[in-house]
Amino acid sequence: MVHLVNGVALDMVHMIILKYLILGSRFKESNSRDVEGFSLYKISMIENVSIATLYRRALELMNYGILTKMSRGNYTITTKGYFIILYLYITRSRLVDNELATASLRRLKQNWGLEEFSDDEVFNYVKLLVKGMERRRLSVLGICVDSFPRTVFLILPEKFRKKPVREAISEYIGDEALVKSAERVITKAILELFPTVTLKDGCEAALMVWGRQGDAIRYRTLALRCRIHGYTLGECPVANSLISLLIH
Repeated sequence: MVHLVNGVALDMVHMIILKYLILGSRFKESNSRDVEGFSLYKISMIENVSIATLYRRALELMNYGILTKMSRGNYTITTKGYFIILYLYITRSRLVDNELATASLRRLKQNWGLEEFSDDEVFNYVKLLVKGMERRRLSVLGICVDSFPRTVFLILPEKFRKKPVREAISEYIGDEALVKSAERVITKAILELFPTVTLKDGCEAALMVWGRQGDAIRYRTLALRCRIHGYTLGECPVANSLISLLIH
């Protein structure tokens, strides 16, 4: 039976391939010398599925951008693939169980360089991205998630410079609690995407500058990595004072 979700048509054979590849990648991480992962041939032997069927399904997954080919019969899941698996889980597809979602989340964290954050923080960030996609009526197949910082554009309203970022995103997405739970991840994305300055006290701030008004430079502090408070979208009077001294 084929399940069609937001332009992604998957059946159980697709999912067999994905589950074995994720399981294989997890085995590799254990540094076991006896485990090489799973090729389509191995999957065919274990599951008693025609190798021709597996090749056809693998080609379909490649067309979706979920798989990439490493060598003959050997494939790996892309960053987009892990994101799509989580998308299916978040949208309550019966194809993805807790184990597969958890494994995909941890690999996505690694690909995005987010190991410093908890699983819950990153999962809530992905949930925000899904809400942003729905808000913009985008297909999961049509977005690029290879670059972690650029994913934040999915949840940023087009015009937000007049409001603090946390407030702007909360109003746009309509879920203040979810934004707060993913705030540190949002902050990191903004810090990596927008121009930043390092202040005298060692804090880093992402700024949006949009011109001058007389002698004053017009700007807004978007996000901070503070030595005391860590990643935050909150306003900091001390940081604002130091930024003002720096750019005026």
